[in-house]
Amino acid sequence: MNDLNRPDLEGRLRDHYRTLEVGSSRELASRVAEAMDRAPSRRWPALRLSPRRAAVGGLGLAVLAVMAIVASPLWFGQTTPAGPATANPTATASATPSSGPQATSSPAPYWPDPSAVLASSRASALGRMGLGGAWAIQGSYLCLIPDASNESCNSTWPASDTEPPAVFVLDETHAWTITLTPGSVNEGQGRPYDHLNIVVNRTADGGLNWKQANVPGDYTFSQFGISFVDPLHGYLIASPREFSSVATVLSTQDGGATWTVVARVSTANGPLGAQLTASDATTLWAGAQVEAKISHPLLAVSRDGGKSWSEVTLPGLAGAWGGDGGETYGPPVFVNPSTGFVTVQVAPDTPTVPTDTEVFGTTDGGRTWARKTMPAGFPSNGSAGPAWSGVDDFIDATHWVVAQGSTLYATADGGKTWQSSASEDLPAGAFVRIVCIEPSTIVATYRPDGAADNYLYRTSNGGITWELASTGQG
Repeated sequence: MNDLNRPDLEGRLRDHYRTLEVGSSRELASRVAEAMDRAPSRRWPALRLSPRRAAVGGLGLAVLAVMAIVASPLWFGQTTPAGPATANPTATASATPSSGPQATSSPAPYWPDPSAVLASSRASALGRMGLGGAWAIQGSYLCLIPDASNESCNSTWPASDTEPPAVFVLDETHAWTITLTPGSVNEGQGRPYDHLNIVVNRTADGGLNWKQANVPGDYTFSQFGISFVDPLHGYLIASPREFSSVATVLSTQDGGATWTVVARVSTANGPLGAQLTASDATTLWAGAQVEAKISHPLLAVSRDGGKSWSEVTLPGLAGAWGGDGGETYGPPVFVNPSTGFVTVQVAPDTPTVPTDTEVFGTTDGGRTWARKTMPAGFPSNGSAGPAWSGVDDFIDATHWVVAQGSTLYATADGGKTWQSSASEDLPAGAFVRIVCIEPSTIVATYRPDGAADNYLYRTSNGGITWELASTGQG
């Protein structure tokens, strides 16, 4: 049946493999090479190649031709996709050969399916661990990255159904999330129609096991912030979105098993914001979140474990408030009890009329704050252009990283000089959140232009190259 003198390669391949079992693509490639060795050398006069070199050089095309003839499935895709494609079909078509044994199973994919890689790289949240490192939420999994060399993404978590999700991760073993109790109604009508009760979920083994604790109180139409100083001592703020001018501060001394109301707080600029962090065992910071119907202090501090609070005046922002006038981009970041940073944006209808995002730093535990210098080209205070979106992180007193669009800027001298990098590994788009594990290791959520999801990326060389970070769970 196998006539090696037939003039066309396809006909020879069809004859040679018609009665053979379908094997893997590697086996077929080997058989193609052997068949080419038996072919007369006159088949390749123009290329001046030996039969085997010609077979190897055209191996990809030959394998494709064979697979099409014998109708075995083949997966196509990139080994390292750079971002979500507009469509991600998986080619798995199969057919019955005209003769010979029919394949009963499909071979394992030879290349990763890009749609699966992208699906497992989606991230709905990314944050900084309280004691250093990063955490991310990828689907139903809590991903813990305590340092540059360790990563665990195999623990399921009780997904926080508050908006935005209230999550705090202290280290690679201790984490807390807030969820609503069954029967909670949070439709924005206020009492007596709405009722919102919450529980705190806690783990002390990296997410393998979770326990729940009820939190006393009804927090209709509120936003929540949670922060821990150590595995035992933590705080929670329930900040009303409307219908009330009073925020509730609670604390725990037993790792979140029980919660006690510490204070109910109202200030000249409304209830406390929910952007909560604890810089030490008794010092708490509450930053404002954006609200449409209520105002908050732009930044407030308590130095007695949440019992009493005072508003913080940042340089140049006297009289500015948050909520419907501005916000802090996340809670203040303290790299130690003395050194901290806060990133704020204030709307142009406030008394000081800044239109840009500003970064302020402290080296004395927040008693005084100073404006920090951003990279050249960032919108300056009072400019009419769009504000920078506040994507930044702080490793220590001098090493900071900020992002604008798809470009990273890093400083090692406290903002005096900056270096920028725009990696070709990233598709067109913008950084959403960045967390620095160390100066060269950064984890980021990134949204490509036109995409509906954020994707988790990681770099180990300060942003020169990036790769998708995947749980592998799909």
